[in-house]
Amino acid sequence: MRYPIGKSCMIWQLASCVGGDPVRLAAMVAKANITSVWIKCANGMADFNAAYLPGAISAFNALGISVWGWQYVYGGNIWTYASIAKQEADAAILNIQRYRLSGWIIDPESEYKRKGASVWADTYMNALRATFPDLPIGLCSYRFPSLHPELPWHNFLRRCDFHAPQVYWIGAHNPGEQLLRSHAELKALFDLPFVPVGSAYTEHGWLPNVGEINEFNHTAQEAHFPGISWWCWDDHGIEEHPDWLAAISAHDWGNVLPPPLSWEWQVTKALTSLGFKITDPG
Repeated sequence: MRYPIGKSCMIWQLASCVGGDPVRLAAMVAKANITSVWIKCANGMADFNAAYLPGAISAFNALGISVWGWQYVYGGNIWTYASIAKQEADAAILNIQRYRLSGWIIDPESEYKRKGASVWADTYMNALRATFPDLPIGLCSYRFPSLHPELPWHNFLRRCDFHAPQVYWIGAHNPGEQLLRSHAELKALFDLPFVPVGSAYTEHGWLPNVGEINEFNHTAQEAHFPGISWWCWDDHGIEEHPDWLAAISAHDWGNVLPPPLSWEWQVTKALTSLGFKITDPG
């Protein structure tokens, strides 16, 4: 499968999840009918959660839950702007190979608004795709690209398989409206399957209520997205809020039919598999 189907959740620090007990964590996630977890495996060039990943992956896989890795990327050194994109790609490749992950999710944010970011994105994606031409890869960045035009969206997206934007309605109470706007803006950039990440955490005193969590889920299903994810299990998230957990557990995704792949994705994939280099039309 080229993207996650049904319900997913993101995990930041495994040590913070149910006291670092992978068996209990996997059991709780399975009970919530979550079918895939996205675990942070790398931060820039450095491994992340390394001490806990083997046990967690074994526990999740034993219960039929797929494990996807994610990485926060910086692209360039924060002092000199020298590219570290190849080293970040190497860290991703190592983790994917070591843990035999189901897919990879990339999180570029403010650091990728700097001069040189397009080259960094190409360097990272070329290295990743050279090693894993068929690995499912998603982009998990800002929800509204119109507000972040400096990010090299096309350099990432033309080599990705799905959108996984951070649709966090922090400080507001209109998740459905924000979700549909995010979908429209990202689809206009590149027509890929859409697996959005919703708010299930607190920040600066703000927190979503159960009605908003249900609205986000309902809007995604009404729009026929193949799945959704949540930030996050830890970080003052789902595990600490039984009402959120109960709501997410009740969301029924059933047997979701995957949408057809866009012609743009199919043409790009076919050409790159033949060795053609696809340049950014922007």
